[in-house]
Amino acid sequence: NTTLENLRTIVEYKLIHASSKHLTPEFRTANWNFFGKKIKGEDVEPTREKYCLSETEKTLGELLGQYFIDEVFPADAAKTADELVKALKASFSTGIATADWLDNSTRANEAVQVCALVGWPGEASAVPTLTLDSKTYLKNRWKLSFDRVG
Repeated sequence: NTTLENLRTIVEYKLIHASSKHLTPEFRTANWNFFGKKIKGEDVEPTREKYCLSETEKTLGELLGQYFIDEVFPADAAKTADELVKALKASFSTGIATADWLDNSTRANEAVQVCALVGWPGEASAVPTLTLDSKTYLKNRWKLSFDRVG
């Protein structure tokens, strides 16, 4: 039988572990020393700059990419890009269908993967009701995570 105290300890550990990269530099370094250095064999802890860029890409990359596309590319560029993607998919599909060195199972699997790998997401999934606060980074992370789940 697991005691309530043991369950609390497990939940506390899981919460701290899941949040450690987003807390103080001491927590982030402790997390990296074990998981990055000991487990993954990394030699150098990522700089704060690399960490921040990585986190921004993971959490807001698609949305920021959409703003970039809207700002830099003319409206008709999406139509041209869609036509190019369709042509690429058709070309890859023809190549897969005619590759005599692929068995039928692999050919079917590759055809599905081509559709998933080639292209772009179209419209970014905006988060219009989400309000971020520059003073509460961890809370912002939780909001973004919950928004994706919910």
